[in-house]
Amino acid sequence: MRTPLVRWSVLSVSLALALTSCAKGTGGGASATPSAGQFNPSATFQGTISVMGFGATDEIGTTRVDLAKKALGGADIKLIEGDLDIQQFLSSVAAGDPPDIIYANRDEIGTFASRGAIIPLTSCVKGEQIDTSMYDKDALSQVTLGDEIWAIPEFNQVQITMANGDLLKQAGLTIDDVNGSSWDKVTAAAKKLYKAPGGKLTVIGYDSKLPEFLPLWAKANGADLLSADGKKAQLNSPQVVKALEFAVGIYDEQGGFAKVKALRDSADFFGKGNQFAKNQLGAMPMEQW
Repeated sequence: MRTPLVRWSVLSVSLALALTSCAKGTGGGASATPSAGQFNPSATFQGTISVMGFGATDEIGTTRVDLAKKALGGADIKLIEGDLDIQQFLSSVAAGDPPDIIYANRDEIGTFASRGAIIPLTSCVKGEQIDTSMYDKDALSQVTLGDEIWAIPEFNQVQITMANGDLLKQAGLTIDDVNGSSWDKVTAAAKKLYKAPGGKLTVIGYDSKLPEFLPLWAKANGADLLSADGKKAQLNSPQVVKALEFAVGIYDEQGGFAKVKALRDSADFFGKGNQFAKNQLGAMPMEQW
């Protein structure tokens, strides 16, 4: 659910210009309401744009930054590397020295907006005549608070099931046993697929992907972690608790979360030494863009 306040791509360079046309500043405190200033569609930009939360450590990221620089007439773009550090960001706001742009998850935007840490983009969206109907309505609603748009959605992740066909076949299983539609089947498949000779886990039968995928399992059980207005946590609802028990139970059947995570973290996740290439994983849900 990534959401940048500027989407670094050639399709949105006008938005980058629009954001720099809006006034900067936060009023000096994380709890203060920053001034959005006056939108000026003809304004130009000179100087440095600081961006927090967007890493350009791969070819795609570097290309997107290069395109943004070109669109902004060679402006100096200063990247604060790594994923967004929320505490670092809020501290910079409180100190009166925030970044110009942040790249964050959509579920974080409401908190930032309510604390006055970011400025609304509604006037920029209108001034640049951005067609918001192009965005998924749920994605846009996640970045809308008090009738103001506070961020621009970038893309949606669609969870899919990834599985090792060879390991499934060896265990006498099919994709239907691990597609998540039956939690009992998933649990049974995990038991059949995992391998731990001498107590050392060498093959993860099924990775339920905690903690990141708890919202998925909760939703599958008819629950949401937050109320519809986004203001009330619902972590203790029976449906969420049951979903957590299931997802944790998958790990318990394979020696515990610590062992699964250790093997998972040791893999070359996106490289030639990934878990599927090395037959170290039977199946897992996975984000797909």
